[in-house]
This record gives sequence, structure tokens and C-alpha cells, in this order.
Amino acid sequence: MGIFIITSGLLAVSIILVLIGSVIKYRTGISNELIALIVTGLSFLIWCLIGAWQSYALFPGDGFWYEAIFGHGVAYGISCAAMSIWGWDVFHGIHRYRKDRKLPAVDREKERIGI
Repeated sequence: MGIFIITSGLLAVSIILVLIGSVIKYRTGISNELIALIVTGLSFLIWCLIGAWQSYALFPGDGFWYEAIFGHGVAYGISCAAMSIWGWDVFHGIHRYRKDRKLPAVDREKERIGI
């Protein structure tokens, strides 16, 4: 597995998970608490499949399933889901902060006018 670095595959799956999470959030009636669980499950499944595909030739017999589940599914899947969920929260928080932020000069002007 090597040193854990944010690779292009990890970033691509994270972006896909962010898109899937936003579609689930805005197009379905699923509660927000379940979206993180769904995204984590999808990430675990995707990385288990990638791990099985990559390690099938390296580990003969049933040994590749351990690498697929623990090496890719747990290590990459959970960290990729955490990165995509955290990325969504940071982006959404910054966007909401900038949208709701009021500058002091504007507030004083509104108070002066009586709005």
C-alpha cells in the first residue's frame, strides 16, 4: 500500500462522492444524518472493488480479499469519504458565511436609514 498520499484516484473518487452527496441532499428526501453514512458506504464499496481489481494478480487464492477489504476499503474508503464529507462541509460553511456576513458599514447605514 505504501505511503498514504492524496493521489489522483483518491481525489477523483472524492469529487464523485461530493457530487453524489449533493444529489442525495438536494434531490431526495433523505435526512442529512444519513447522507454521511451513505457516502461512506459507497466509498468503502468503490475502494473494495478497486482494491480487488488491483490486487487480484498480486495475491494468489483468497489473500487478495484481505488486501481489498482492509488495505483499500478501510484505509482508502473511509479516508476518502471523510475527505469528501469534510470538503463539502468546509465549502458549504465558507459559502454560507460569505453569504450571511454583513459588513459593519452596511449595518450602520441600514440602522441610520431605518431598514
